[in-house]
Amino acid sequence: MASAERQALLDRVCARISELEAKPQLRSEERHELALRRALIRLVNGVPLHTDGALTGENLYAEARVARATMYRIRSVMDDWKAAQNAVAPDSPAALREQIRSLKAQLRKVGEERSEERQRLVQIQAVLVQRVQALTLALVEARGGAKVTDLGLLRRQKGQKSGGE
Repeated sequence: MASAERQALLDRVCARISELEAKPQLRSEERHELALRRALIRLVNGVPLHTDGALTGENLYAEARVARATMYRIRSVMDDWKAAQNAVAPDSPAALREQIRSLKAQLRKVGEERSEERQRLVQIQAVLVQRVQALTLALVEARGGAKVTDLGLLRRQKGQKSGGE
């Protein structure tokens, strides 16, 4: 949305919201208009509470939590909604390509971070395995007093015997 058009729309919608909020008591239609205008502000600003944020009629009434027919009855809100839709300019191909480049860079960065985290976790796992093995050996020796041979030592000795024969 062009900055000037967007600002003019937001100013107009916010002014009407202020008018409605200043009233001591609102009629049913005014309460619905207030809800719709607040929803329109959220959708235009990209901070929806109840929808995916697309600037559609369905999202407007869903965001405002009013019936579809109610939305269509309030002409001033419909006019502002149409103005918001018309002011949304499609992104240029160059802007879309730049966005794709940016997203790919972010994806690469996240992939590298995951790889580093995976390597760190493998190292932690190796240390924990060694500690569990050492504690198990110490526990066996403490319980029975029997000497337990280190499995790594047994493997090395077996490798030397088969290699030396």
